[in-house]
Amino acid sequence: MQQQDQSERLDTVEMKEQTLADKAEQTSLDEIEENASETPIGQLQLRRQGFDWPALIAALAIAAFFAVTARMNSQPAPSFIPAAIFSATGCGLLVTAIRKLRGWSGVGLREAGMAGLGMALFQFAIALTYPGVLTNIAELPEDGHPFLVTWGLIALFAVVLSLAGAAIGHLAFAPLRPLPGRTKEQEGEDEAGNESETNQETEVSAERMEESEDSQNEEEAQDETTEAGEIEETADEDEEEDEDESAQIATASAQLRNPLINYTITIVLLGLLPMMAGYVFAATYDFIMGAMNVDKISPALYPTLSLLSGLLPWRLAAPINLSGASGSFIVFTLLWRIPDSVLGNPSLFDVQALEALVFNASALAFLLIAMYKSDSTGSKQQAAPWGLFLLLESLLGLLLILPANLWLLRGLEGILQLQNLLAALPPIQLLNPATFILNLVTGVLFCALVGVIVRRQYHMWNFQPRMGGDEPLTSQAQPENRMDAKSE
Repeated sequence: MQQQDQSERLDTVEMKEQTLADKAEQTSLDEIEENASETPIGQLQLRRQGFDWPALIAALAIAAFFAVTARMNSQPAPSFIPAAIFSATGCGLLVTAIRKLRGWSGVGLREAGMAGLGMALFQFAIALTYPGVLTNIAELPEDGHPFLVTWGLIALFAVVLSLAGAAIGHLAFAPLRPLPGRTKEQEGEDEAGNESETNQETEVSAERMEESEDSQNEEEAQDETTEAGEIEETADEDEEEDEDESAQIATASAQLRNPLINYTITIVLLGLLPMMAGYVFAATYDFIMGAMNVDKISPALYPTLSLLSGLLPWRLAAPINLSGASGSFIVFTLLWRIPDSVLGNPSLFDVQALEALVFNASALAFLLIAMYKSDSTGSKQQAAPWGLFLLLESLLGLLLILPANLWLLRGLEGILQLQNLLAALPPIQLLNPATFILNLVTGVLFCALVGVIVRRQYHMWNFQPRMGGDEPLTSQAQPENRMDAKSE
């Protein structure tokens, strides 16, 4: 009889241990599913690596379009030489944005460097198509060498600035890091606690087996008390998990509380990058040309910083008569001597000055679509609301135009130096109030328009149903109108 009771108790203990193991396994599965639902979709997907050809092709296509468009002018525009410098940071930013949008890991430095080099090579190839350029390079080495050095310096800066733009964009629009639920020490303590509880249960069961039949009622009462205690412990653990989840959600909400301020600071940095790149390039160019004694051949009548006029789409027209015998030499000089190139302007509106706006505005649009923010649990990606989207695009266009616009509004002032002779030159007005306002309006509206086109095209390509009633082309995000409604 006693042996039969002991076997029944062993079966009871084994059933309890199996029940606890099943509960632990189910709890771990629930935690895995919960963590998977709280992980952003981009993190669940396979992070692809390698060379991103679509990003490189997109950047080169934009550069080739503006290079070919600039050749339509018989007289090179002031933006022809520094176009690759001003657009390099936006080119690298666009490469990073496309990689992030397509779920590729890494910055994309190889693609960004090749895109910057290709952009400079497109401009150089178009410059060689002007009449008399190859002849002047071969027959006039005193002018041909500075021409080649100038474009070599442009290519170098285009590569370096494109790499810098890609790195800055990757860091500025990095996704928020997931908040740690529990530390390893806490997990170790929990595991140690579970092991100690299991050992205690085993010892209790062994003692119960050795006791006599008279203590059966007491053991049953103790079992009921133990089960009640386990239920209370489970309830306490559930409450602690709920509190941890609530704290994580509150922290994530605090991190995303002021997205406008965070993105405004980023937009200010990105908007001022082309101007700062122009200053650095101007100083380097002036130093190298001075070391080559170019001033004896072609005196720099105005400061080298006049290349900032290449950022402005509207300027007072100043066409140069190229019909004479020296027309080809004048064109050749305008293709490499930056201070001289600012004196002439073939038309009132310069199309190639929009190249930097296109690169930066399209890159920002892609980044705001892919990396704006996640909801409170980080379960899915969210595009920026239309109001904030247009505001940031317009702010970027304003910052790209405003510094150079203010600089050139007062006119160009300089000093002519010929050996020991110094002479102050009268200021030359390149802008008037009308062109000043047109530049600001064009920068704001054009960037906003590019952002709208990019976002609409992305929505059409990715959420338009296929033929035959299939599902949308992508399932990485919800339709745009739902995202905007939820975010608002």
